[in-house]
Amino acid sequence: MAGSIIVGKNSHYNPLIDPENEKLMGESMASSYALCFGDTIIDVLEKSFPKIIPEITFVYEFMDTIDFSTLDKKSFNKVVNILKKYFDKYQNTKEDNTGKDIAKHVWLGQVYPYVLKDERYEPE
Repeated sequence: MAGSIIVGKNSHYNPLIDPENEKLMGESMASSYALCFGDTIIDVLEKSFPKIIPEITFVYEFMDTIDFSTLDKKSFNKVVNILKKYFDKYQNTKEDNTGKDIAKHVWLGQVYPYVLKDERYEPE
């Protein structure tokens, strides 16, 4: 089983020039990484923005998906800023936080670079 994270749409996508490029910006990953990231962001968002969770999480038959591409600009930036603040402050203080360590790794290495490219993103 695998997981995927979709951040947004590539506004520079042109299928005539680059048919191999995907219109959606995101990544597929091992289910364990997607699960750690998904569980962590759900925990974080439940405290600050719980109504957004059903809009960004989907479970398909073989893949869990986190999808930010359907969010409007205001909701997108609110979610990004909540998660950015969380991961900027997060430091592993216990050995049992391995899932959160993986989630931070996914955020920094796979999700946030796409956030920076998304036309909806407005830095705080």
